[in-house]
Amino acid sequence: MLTFYLVVVALAALALAVVGVRALVNDRVPVAWLGRNVTRPRMWGAGAVVMAGAIGAARFLPAGVDVPLLLAGLALVALSQLLARPKVQGTAG
Repeated sequence: MLTFYLVVVALAALALAVVGVRALVNDRVPVAWLGRNVTRPRMWGAGAVVMAGAIGAARFLPAGVDVPLLLAGLALVALSQLLARPKVQGTAG
């Protein structure tokens, strides 16, 4: 059972990391149904990568480090949905 748990957690962390990196690189959330609510995709991607790292390292880190890391990633993901869209500056010409 422990092996199954480790494989599932590793796959979940890997999937979250891949989606987070894609959001950071493309400046767009690759999950279509979530993209409507996210106003800052790069912040969302950073939060997803931090959460993936916390989930992947949970076995090796003490809870005093892992839980705040996971909560920091969750806070970034929540802020990326709550903050207003950044204003696009037009070119004067």
